[in-house]
Amino acid sequence: MNTLVVAETQSGRLRGTTLSTVRFAQEVAEKTGSPWSAVVIGHHNIAEVAERVASFGPAKVYTVTGEVFEHCLAGTYTAVVAKVVQRYGFQVVAAASSTTGRDFMPRLAARLGAGMVTGVCAWEPRDGSIVYRRKVFSGEVIATVELSSSLHALTIDATEFGDPTPGEKAEVVAFDLGELETYRARFVELRSQQSARPDLTEADVVVSFGRGVKDPANIANVEKFADALGAALGGTRAVVDSGWMPNDLQVGQTGKQVAPKLYFALGLSGSIQHVAGIRGARKIVAINKDPEAPIFQVADIGLVADMQTALPEMLESLNG
Repeated sequence: MNTLVVAETQSGRLRGTTLSTVRFAQEVAEKTGSPWSAVVIGHHNIAEVAERVASFGPAKVYTVTGEVFEHCLAGTYTAVVAKVVQRYGFQVVAAASSTTGRDFMPRLAARLGAGMVTGVCAWEPRDGSIVYRRKVFSGEVIATVELSSSLHALTIDATEFGDPTPGEKAEVVAFDLGELETYRARFVELRSQQSARPDLTEADVVVSFGRGVKDPANIANVEKFADALGAALGGTRAVVDSGWMPNDLQVGQTGKQVAPKLYFALGLSGSIQHVAGIRGARKIVAINKDPEAPIFQVADIGLVADMQTALPEMLESLNG
């Protein structure tokens, strides 16, 4: 199954969420004996991004550059990727299950008549094709999906496949796009939260809190703890709905899925919706004063304590 990875860029760098997609493509290539390639779309620093992708051993890396690609628009991405797929006859197209991937991939599938699977977390070869698995019901059930179409369009769960392995460096080729279709949609502006902390979906350490914080004034201690660890800051839907945190920092089924090496769950109960967003974490440390809190069922380390008491003690220990 000849696979094309759509690499996601942001501000002239490769998004970490793409790495899991690359690893998926490597696995397909290893187990089916078919090649994989990648396409990098953007405006700034694309040559450097392409060189990094090329270091993972694809057959080719295609680049598409231009001012029109400085910001992702679903219409332009769909048009570009469709041309690459049609010209080279790819059978599988994969992108990260991110905001960008979930935006343009359904359009691509519709345009090319492809079957689509979102949030792929596992796969296996079967009868010359591929069968995919994806999480449903907040990860409590794994669905098996077999596509009957000749082209498969996929978004890949960024928390499941891990980092890609280095490979023989591939040739980077500028893709001759020809005339690009024009679209009525246009980029207007980007509003984002500026923070010195790591990106929530790419951080090695994440500190999240819930209603156990009790009062917005107590968030300062959580922020100090996160900064002492060089961690990203996250929160539950409850604190976001309360207006204590911006919604782009929400972790969970209706927020962001994270897969850090270390995840701190402070004063949060561990609802099924929140746990759905942290299943990829390698180690989970939970602090909650309720010994029956569901978060302790998934935590690797648990401390039954009031976070308002425990957190200052942990900060004091970290600060020596």
